[in-house]
Amino acid sequence: MRRHILLSLGLIFSVFMGCSDPSGPRVDENSLQTPDALVFGWDASISLETFTNGQDADEAPGPSIAPGDPVVWEYRLTNTGSEDLYGVWVFDDQEGTICSLTILAVGQVYSCTKEGVARAGSYANLGTVFGYGSISMVEDSDWSHYEGALSMQAPVLLEVAIRIKPGGGSPCVNPSS
Repeated sequence: MRRHILLSLGLIFSVFMGCSDPSGPRVDENSLQTPDALVFGWDASISLETFTNGQDADEAPGPSIAPGDPVVWEYRLTNTGSEDLYGVWVFDDQEGTICSLTILAVGQVYSCTKEGVARAGSYANLGTVFGYGSISMVEDSDWSHYEGALSMQAPVLLEVAIRIKPGGGSPCVNPSS
């Protein structure tokens, strides 16, 4: 008896079922076939670019943002393959779940954002997107950075006039305007 079994990887094996063989069924390696999906070149692929306050900050230190100021991360995903993707999710290793899509069509670009507040010091986060094509899962990741640094403002100049009272009294300080 000869049966065809379709495996999740998309390969078709012809299996011979023999009652007299105590070791079970045997795989006939000469009958491996390639499914139409592979012959026609379906190719699932996705790309992710992460931006911090509008800058593609893949490398540290990234933009300088004063602690307490707003930070906006944009996660721009693109279906770069030749088939629609389903069940698409974007995660951030520091910020958690960002967004999800039911479908991302071929060539479609989609952006989702996350808002936060800058903190002092160096900050790095890794955005990751994944989705499913017809026969495979695809994913991509992208780093983003910023430096939570105090802004360097111009120093404030204050003029002070000291007047000493005649007769050795205590000095009076009068700030000038």
